[in-house]
Amino acid sequence: MKKTFLFIAILFIATNNYSQVKFLNKTNNEPVSNVKIFNQTGEIIDISNSKGIVELKKNRISENDSLNIFHSNFLVKYMTLKELLAQKNILLTPSDFTNLEQVIVTAKKPRYLKISGFFLSYQLIDNNPQSYCDGIIEYYIDLKKYKIKDYNIKYSRIFKNRKLMSELKKNKPKAVSMLGSNILPFNFKQEILLNEWQNKNLEFPEILDKDWVGVINSDKKDSNITIEYYTPENPRTIALLGLETIVHNYLIQESFNSNKPKIENLKSIAKYYSSEMKNKEDKIDYELEQDFFVSNFKYLNKEQYKSTTEDLDENLITNFSSNYWEEYQNFIPPAIENKLYKELEIIEN
Repeated sequence: MKKTFLFIAILFIATNNYSQVKFLNKTNNEPVSNVKIFNQTGEIIDISNSKGIVELKKNRISENDSLNIFHSNFLVKYMTLKELLAQKNILLTPSDFTNLEQVIVTAKKPRYLKISGFFLSYQLIDNNPQSYCDGIIEYYIDLKKYKIKDYNIKYSRIFKNRKLMSELKKNKPKAVSMLGSNILPFNFKQEILLNEWQNKNLEFPEILDKDWVGVINSDKKDSNITIEYYTPENPRTIALLGLETIVHNYLIQESFNSNKPKIENLKSIAKYYSSEMKNKEDKIDYELEQDFFVSNFKYLNKEQYKSTTEDLDENLITNFSSNYWEEYQNFIPPAIENKLYKELEIIEN
């Protein structure tokens, strides 16, 4: 009897430390995945899964802590943990970003598709924003082979937290060797539409691997695809040369300006990745977000592609002639934006 009571007490304490909240699209009541909850220091407290659900650990933050509820396709919400937990369902209002220009189709049969837009990437190390970059980028898609051919970074900014990196080198010297030097734009090689391009006769439910959790939501105007490769409930452990990586989250989400998910209707792509990396001496928590928001499409024939891509620049450096980011301000998480030019210093090349 005592053992039964003790088990129930432990179970109550464990479940009482967590509270479930669900995020829904205000216009169609569909669940919204990849919603991030930031605190004021820029730490990602939690993200919503493919069902729009987060399970917040109550003892991680206090009830009166200010939080940013952020998703790039919706208006940001500001509330305390107490206010958040008082609502089991949080309705998010879609943003009114309508910068998409008319698709330009060439007179001749097109061979390539140029997709232009705004990208941003940022990474957190041990829950602290370590680096950030954004810019205007052009992707060139080969419509015959359905592969990314080239890309061109027109403008860009790079920020880094030098103080954090200095402390890491001092306290966790082995950890620094685990990290790459730069965070690059979304490269489309992981872009899940490639599956559909290469398998014209298959529907998305047939393409989704049994190890993935795939969700497709659509209405008359829009559609969204969410793939969760790994989740905290279904992590992946990778061991290589004394380094162990436990992947807790790997999520890709795509939005379309149509009820059918086609490349010509692409609106945005978001990727979130989090892992724990450790060797015998050091351990770090690593998080990466990469986003791309389409501004316009243009079809090109072979001659146009050749002339357009003569001077491509694939180098990510700080290089801009105007404040391009002001037009895309709503896509930058406030908790991250508040650190730019402060804790995160701009890197001049």
